[in-house]
Amino acid sequence: MIHFGQTHIIGFASIKNETFDWDQSGLNILQGPNGNGKTKFINALVWVLYGRTLNGSVETWDHLKDEDYKGTKVEQTLWIDDDEYKVIRCKDYLGKVDGAVGKNRFILKINGEDPKGV
Repeated sequence: MIHFGQTHIIGFASIKNETFDWDQSGLNILQGPNGNGKTKFINALVWVLYGRTLNGSVETWDHLKDEDYKGTKVEQTLWIDDDEYKVIRCKDYLGKVDGAVGKNRFILKINGEDPKGV
């Protein structure tokens, strides 16, 4: 069974920096006024897992690109049975990810380890 943990989004379209914790019992509902990022949030989730969006672009909206802007990074933690998976996807990301500049990368960690080294 797949169980979703946290989604952390930085610089994805209209989302500057948000974290959502799926690890809550019951039903998770995304709710908010039009234009507040509900669809962008789902697009970020699809992008981190599949490398494409349902529609639109991952490009950060220009008015959100301030002096702290580093690019786009989305992280998703999930569990499959007893194993923890962390999926990270970056686009033009200048911050550090796993000890190196993120740039344009896809990173997968299983129980904190690189699966290529296992």
